[in-house]
Amino acid sequence: MGGNGSDTVDYSSSTTGLTVALDATSNTTVNAGTHGTDTLGGIENIKTGIGNDSVTATGTVANVIDVGAGNDKVVAGDGDDTVFGGVGDDSLDGGVGTDSLVGGDGNDTLIGGAGADTLDARTGNTSLVNDSINAGADNDTVIISQDTLGSATVNLDGGTGSDMLQVYKGTATAALDLTSLKATNFETLDVLTDTTGGISVTLSSAGVQQLVGASASSVLTLRLGSNDSYTVAVESGVSVSQGQSIKFYSNPDLAASHLIAQVNFSYV
Repeated sequence: MGGNGSDTVDYSSSTTGLTVALDATSNTTVNAGTHGTDTLGGIENIKTGIGNDSVTATGTVANVIDVGAGNDKVVAGDGDDTVFGGVGDDSLDGGVGTDSLVGGDGNDTLIGGAGADTLDARTGNTSLVNDSINAGADNDTVIISQDTLGSATVNLDGGTGSDMLQVYKGTATAALDLTSLKATNFETLDVLTDTTGGISVTLSSAGVQQLVGASASSVLTLRLGSNDSYTVAVESGVSVSQGQSIKFYSNPDLAASHLIAQVNFSYV
């Protein structure tokens, strides 16, 4: 029985797939199939083992759910939850609340749901091959690695709201090509590097339109470090105006009515 505070039950040594109904305000049940069912009171957090686990949380209490290895499924409740997928092909749904979802190695699906969520799918957390990330409603942050950004099997969707895609680039000497982004519904792109040198970013109108959405309001805010630079890849039939911002036009007269995409800059 859990008392006051935030209590954790640890099944990390389990090799059996668990079915968990997590409810901090009532009883939590942990069903291990032929091994029986445990009923626990006052539990907010859980760790599971290497089986294919299913965890469903209810209520508005903030839960920490770590499902370890295995092909796991988590549906979090309405609190501000933290979910770790571990190794395996996992489905992590944050539900309502300001949630943090961290994928692991494997073909994962991360669903933010309502609330300003952070979905972390960097290399080392997940390979992004065959992965699907939908941040859902509100102002969300999705974190990925550039190493797998161009994979044709990646589906990144910021959902509604003003969303940020953070791309980590581990090597500052190589260019970061954003012309083939497999992402949509992101209004801010934040380029981050693990080294002290600057990196070069390649932009295109098609990439901006895909990332933000194809309309006259396709305006992307690009956040760069002070040592970073950028180049513009101009497609056939597209004209470019460069100043404090980059504007792409579908007509050489650069009329506002022909504006198809715009990039504003923020240096950090």
